[in-house]
Amino acid sequence: MKNRITIRWLRLKKKSNVETVSNTDYGKREDGTDKADGYFGKIPHPKGGFSTELSTSFDIDDKRVLMPSLVPTLNKEEIDNVLNENYTPAIKQKIVKHAIKRMKEGKSTFWEEGESTFEIK
Repeated sequence: MKNRITIRWLRLKKKSNVETVSNTDYGKREDGTDKADGYFGKIPHPKGGFSTELSTSFDIDDKRVLMPSLVPTLNKEEIDNVLNENYTPAIKQKIVKHAIKRMKEGKSTFWEEGESTFEIK
């Protein structure tokens, strides 16, 4: 029998959705950790400024997990949807699957210094 994972999506406060950046000081995530370049670097946001992560959280097995919405498994159309706060079920699934994979590898759900960045395709 496979392990069953229970997932529930939680929206964060809107103030964490758009990051106006200068140099590499992106501020703090909701959990107090430093924001970083993200998997794609700085992406122009339709409301102005730039986004690098767009933090969100999901309950995974009754534990709240903070993770980026801008993950390398998303294509350009899906990234545009995330930037416009349109999270389809398929996008949510990709975000969570990416986070679970990284957690199983013992990594943060977020991009970390020294990791490769990705092109938006």
